[in-house]
This record gives sequence, C-alpha cells and structure tokens, in this order.
Amino acid sequence: MFKGFGTWLGLEKTSEDKESHSVEQEEKVVEAQNEDKRNFLRDPPAGVQFHFDMEQMYPLAAVMLEEDQLLNRMRFDLVPKQ
Repeated sequence: MFKGFGTWLGLEKTSEDKESHSVEQEEKVVEAQNEDKRNFLRDPPAGVQFHFDMEQMYPLAAVMLEEDQLLNRMRFDLVPKQ
C-alpha cells in the first residue's frame, strides 16, 4: 500500500536555487532527523496540542520502519529490550 513511501512524498522537484529545495535535499533533511535521539524523546513545544492514535498511525509507522533503516535502528535503540 505505502511501498516506496517517504515523508517527502508529494513534494515536487524544483529548480535548485537559494529559495527552493529539491526532493533529494528534503529526503536528506528528513533522514538526518532520524539520527538524533532528541527528536524522539523531547516533549512537543509548549502550547502544541498533540494527539496520537496508535490504530490510525500503525500502518504508516510499520511501512516507514521497513523503508527507513535509520528509523528502524533508532526504534531498536529506544524501545526497551524487555
């Protein structure tokens, strides 16, 4: 269903100038976020309303873990072993 999905899905290729980013640049930015544990452990900014629905997000999360090895490794490192 989501094969080949990345969070950059839907971005259009643009000319590479100072004001726009290519899809490849966006992929690198998103992937780099998966290398820093702080991105997964810190609280949302003050005033942000955040609701997580496991049932709704599970299919997408499963595909992202399959497609993104850095994200999969981070999950392995952060989730308790027992």
